[in-house]
Amino acid sequence: MKKALFTWLILFLTSPLICVAQEVYTTDYEVQYEVEFSMLKDNLNNKQTEVLYLYTSPQASVFVNESVDSDQTGNWASFFQLKVYKNFDNGKVIATENLASKIYGYQEPDVPLDWNITSGSKNYSGYQAQKATTSFAGRDYEAWFTMEIPLPDGPYVFSGLPGLIVELYDTQKHYHFSLLSVTKLEESKDWEIGKVEKVSKQRFKEVKVKINSWEDMNFEYLGENSNVSFVDENGNEVSATEFRRGMQEYQENLNQIELE
Repeated sequence: MKKALFTWLILFLTSPLICVAQEVYTTDYEVQYEVEFSMLKDNLNNKQTEVLYLYTSPQASVFVNESVDSDQTGNWASFFQLKVYKNFDNGKVIATENLASKIYGYQEPDVPLDWNITSGSKNYSGYQAQKATTSFAGRDYEAWFTMEIPLPDGPYVFSGLPGLIVELYDTQKHYHFSLLSVTKLEESKDWEIGKVEKVSKQRFKEVKVKINSWEDMNFEYLGENSNVSFVDENGNEVSATEFRRGMQEYQENLNQIELE
């Protein structure tokens, strides 16, 4: 690891951390969802899948990618880095993410969601499910929930229906969540947010774009004054300038779940 990279990381590591009020999120159930999604705008037909976890109860829940959460450095191969805490008593949703070895957190401003429960119904994996629709962050969604599991929850930020969401997808089918399993925990599992840098959602997005596109990296120093080399997606060596441009183009091509 070269000096410039250390300097870049230290700027994030030494910024003050703000401790979010340490409320405890007590959960009693483990819910697994498979999400199928289109990762790139220029190749929407190429689908990828991940398994994500919702730990939930009638009072609170935590939506987490366990492959990321189990490793303090994060699993950067995963498209789902955000961890979502929901408090059903006060209606607050807090999202956190590890960016450049520092955890940022923000309160989701666009909840509660405005649901329209329709007359549509179907059987989903043995559960009688009812259809509801909503919009969030630039996408329109259809959800199927079951009152046979009386948990007002679902994947990601989605909650507020009178039963567990068993299937959820945007109307373009770029993101499709499907219930895999629901398991009652032998013992309740408690969660705390811990120390995060608390920011607005807009500021969080700005920081994430800057970090993921390597805007603050001193490429000129790395390229000209060290033996660091850069390669493209095909393994071909490229200049520091070409690498930076490629990273920025890649970020712009990501088909994010939130469009706004």
